[in-house]
Amino acid sequence: MPSPVTECATITLKPGIDLETSGTDSAQAWSETLSTVAKQAGYQRSYWGRQLENPNIVVWLIDWDSLAAHQTFMASPSYQPFAARLVSLTENVHLHHFTPSVFPPSIIASAPVIEFATFYDTKPVFVENVKKFQGVLEQAKARGVADAYLGWVWGEDFRSKRSEENNGLSADLLPPVIEDIAKNGASEGKGRAVRLCIGWTSKEAHMEFRETQFFKDNIALLREGVGSAEVHHVAFKTV
Repeated sequence: MPSPVTECATITLKPGIDLETSGTDSAQAWSETLSTVAKQAGYQRSYWGRQLENPNIVVWLIDWDSLAAHQTFMASPSYQPFAARLVSLTENVHLHHFTPSVFPPSIIASAPVIEFATFYDTKPVFVENVKKFQGVLEQAKARGVADAYLGWVWGEDFRSKRSEENNGLSADLLPPVIEDIAKNGASEGKGRAVRLCIGWTSKEAHMEFRETQFFKDNIALLREGVGSAEVHHVAFKTV
């Protein structure tokens, strides 16, 4: 049975684009964009928000029944008008897919802020350490060191166990991002990536946790077996 997937669109808006103010041309175009996707077969739900660090960048996450469902939409007659409408708002759009460990990834909708972290060029040891770091956060919350932590989702690999084990990798140690991707959507230097979506009460509360000794004693887990990383904060809205 096909696995559900989450499409991730990282959208760099043209300067001055207003998606939130009702009645503006750009807000109307954005509303139509969201509506078009919501009508597609295999669509489940979506969430979007601006990066708090760079509000000109929007992250749009779309839950699909399967990767094939999204691909069917991309091959349909309605896709080109949809893409043209989106392009009118943007300078750049980067797309990829990942498979959340919990589906639907409800923490994305329920947490006030998501720490949206992407780790590039990852090795199997990194995925092992991700699981360990999740335990660290749960322990920190139990001890009262990370009261602002609300939960997280990362992912499990879309690809088949047989094909990956033929390449010498255990299927339970694979990263959640389906396509090989590079930092900033670059076409060169692509590799396996891991996505973490960690819920916090606020960006400030997350940054305060990063200053604790508990965090400093354990962050090395996320620095082994990884080439580079990007971390942003997004307050997602459910469509």
